[in-house]
Amino acid sequence: MGIAAAGPVPFRFGLRKSGMFRRFSRTLELVVSFSSREIEGRYRFSFLGLIWLVAVPVIMLVMFAFVFSVIFQARWPNIEIESRSAFAVILFVGLATHSFVSEAITRAPSAIVANAGLICRTAVPPEVPPLSAFLVALIGFVLNALVILVAYLVVFWPGSWTGVLAVPAALPMLPLVLGLVLLLAAGGVYVRDLVHLIGPVSMALLFLCPIFYSLENVPESMRDALLFNPLTIPVLNMRAALFGTEGAGVMLTMLHTVCSVLVMGIGAGAFLALKRGFDDRL
Repeated sequence: MGIAAAGPVPFRFGLRKSGMFRRFSRTLELVVSFSSREIEGRYRFSFLGLIWLVAVPVIMLVMFAFVFSVIFQARWPNIEIESRSAFAVILFVGLATHSFVSEAITRAPSAIVANAGLICRTAVPPEVPPLSAFLVALIGFVLNALVILVAYLVVFWPGSWTGVLAVPAALPMLPLVLGLVLLLAAGGVYVRDLVHLIGPVSMALLFLCPIFYSLENVPESMRDALLFNPLTIPVLNMRAALFGTEGAGVMLTMLHTVCSVLVMGIGAGAFLALKRGFDDRL
């Protein structure tokens, strides 16, 4: 008796049909939708509209260049270039990094509470608002980075090939910020005081990081303490890649990366554990 030849069996992984993928896809769509609405809402009815996304960092950079280069006549140590704008560009690298972290963690504690109606009455997952806050802050950071790149090419032309390393130098802080956003968003549902605490914390991150000053200007007995600031190592490494200043070193960078991933895991785990009680708190 003949046996019919079996046709080719299609490879079906089944991922697209799984409930997990559908939930992930829907959550991602909602995060993008929330983020776009947030950005559009900020500049709605304004004359320039979304142009302000680029105009604001440009205005800030010009302002810093005038104040620190013309009025204060500040110079960054170990930078050979004599341009008056060099200090402002170096300074703006740190300020853009702090702005990203500050915006993300400032909006996180109230992200879920402010959208309680949508979360409780619709099928919007509670992780969407904090993830949207992170994405909006990240978009602002990317735009600031583009402004820094243009200013860097103008002031430091032709620059150095190591400037391309500024991008990977910034990546290790992303999981750290994401973990903090999830942790603060979940904690903000239970402890409403976090909203008021984040302001002073953000200011401490700004002034206890070598943004307005070089780490070399800090007394040696206090330098190690500044390394515990989560902004310090990314700022040092980005400046080292762009301007040839001293970086944080391989070991400290690896340690910072590992800690960032751990914070992201802790933040995600805490969010999953705490979100079971959101309905009773919102």
